[in-house]
Amino acid sequence: MDAAAQVKVLAGQWARDKVNTSAAEVENAGVHIYRPAKDEMAQWLSVRESVWQAIAGEFKGGVRPTRSTWSYVCRSRSV
Repeated sequence: MDAAAQVKVLAGQWARDKVNTSAAEVENAGVHIYRPAKDEMAQWLSVRESVWQAIAGEFKGGVRPTRSTWSYVCRSRSV
């Protein structure tokens, strides 16, 4: 396994750990974090692209959809 592949695995785990630790800190401070169920997330993600396209014309130069944090959250919840 090359170095980049090794780091990719570690970086992914580090990011998941950081998200979980940060979320726990926020919740311990009294903030409720809403975590949508898988079916709710799927519904939200199903309209994401059309919403991006609909608002793109409102911004000079357009808007280019990027990978959303929500897609990461959706994947990390199943781990």
